[in-house]
Order: sequence, then C-alpha cells, then structure tokens
Amino acid sequence: MKTKKKLMKSHQNRVLTGVLGGIADYFGINARYLRIAYLVLTILFIHTMLPVLIYLALMVLMPSDYGANDRFSGYDHQENNSEMGAKPRGRKILHDVEEKDDHK
Repeated sequence: MKTKKKLMKSHQNRVLTGVLGGIADYFGINARYLRIAYLVLTILFIHTMLPVLIYLALMVLMPSDYGANDRFSGYDHQENNSEMGAKPRGRKILHDVEEKDDHK
C-alpha cells in the first residue's frame, strides 16, 4: 500500500524556510533547479511582486515536516528520537554535566 505524499516544508533540504525544498521533495525534482527557476521568475516579474507574495503565502500556509508542536519542544523531541533509533536533528544534548568552581 502506498503512503500518500503531503506537501510540507522541508527541514533537511532548505535554504531559507524550506518551502522550495518541500515542493521539490513532493514532485521528486532537484531543489537546485526549482530555486533557479524561482529566482528567474522573481527577476522577470519583480514589478508585480507576485513571486514574492506567493512564496510568503506558502511560507505561512505550508505545514512543517516536523509537525505543528515539534518546533516548540526542541530538546524533548531530540531525546525521544534518539531513544527510538532515529537520527537526532538540531542541537546536541549534553548529559551528566557537572559544574565545578575553581575558586578556593
């Protein structure tokens, strides 16, 4: 059974917000070519600001591939993923850290 693809912002294939990377992942194309095409369209239609407005709308409306609540729970999300065998993303978590004072 095939899983249904969803159009989502990409956090692994992103330059600014992941919109173009997510679109490239959805359609199975190279994100570099999509970014070049977007840049050309933006230059050609800059007087209408249409490409910029479309990008801003997609930036706000497209869901993230982490999910809605995961961006607010950064450290817990990483810890849970590492326990389940998934590759941790973002910052590393330090465990068993002790603070020592050098003053005598």
